[in-house]
Amino acid sequence: MHNLNDQFVNVTKLLKFLSKNHIKTLITLHSEQMYTGSCGYALECEKWKNEGCHNCEHLLLSTGSKVDKTKYTFQQLEEAYKNFKELQFTAVSNWLAERAQQSKLLSSFNITTITNGVDTSIFNKHEVDNSFYEKFNLPKDKKIILFVNPRLQDEVKGHQFIEEISSNLPNDYCVVIVGNVPQGFIKSRECIYVGGIYDRKVLSDFYNVADKTILLSKKETFSMIIAESLCCGTPVVSFKCGGPETCFSDDYVKFVEY
Repeated sequence: MHNLNDQFVNVTKLLKFLSKNHIKTLITLHSEQMYTGSCGYALECEKWKNEGCHNCEHLLLSTGSKVDKTKYTFQQLEEAYKNFKELQFTAVSNWLAERAQQSKLLSSFNITTITNGVDTSIFNKHEVDNSFYEKFNLPKDKKIILFVNPRLQDEVKGHQFIEEISSNLPNDYCVVIVGNVPQGFIKSRECIYVGGIYDRKVLSDFYNVADKTILLSKKETFSMIIAESLCCGTPVVSFKCGGPETCFSDDYVKFVEY
């Protein structure tokens, strides 16, 4: 089971069913939702370690709701894991595995790390035709800083830093933004916004024309963006945000303080 959340399945009922019927189960952790009260990133909060989630300080950001059900969700998860003997976990980074092992809910379970994979038949270093530059109005006389983010309006992903970064770059640089946001969301003249890209081969071309990829997230459990960029031969500058520092070599990724 991968990346479950209550928006499309009742996790606790499913877990109770699997436990009751002694069905061997493997859950891959992609976020912190499976040991918190529905929080994808616990950020600085540590209630999930001991007392359990309640009175969430980042309710709307963490759960997408204005109604705080974090205590109820946490208790339901705790009940679902109780007496579950045929349950194992993997995590997409050592950072996430260590966090899960420290949690009140998962400390008694076996948790191993299996990092995400990348399809290198698509994400690889290759030449990009001039027609690609023309199609997306990309300058060939400037160095390209690439920012890829499918959820640009999520502040945890760092869109709020883009305008400041772009305005401080030398004239021979520009920022190319890949992501699905409303028109005019990014106002800087130094930015080229190309919208959402749903073809992975086209996304691979963007990584290949870039001189650097930047990751501005406050927290990431792995970061496919870093993995894909490196497979295309493009180095990355990233905030220290958790998972990536335990997955990628600093020979190819420059990690800086958030």
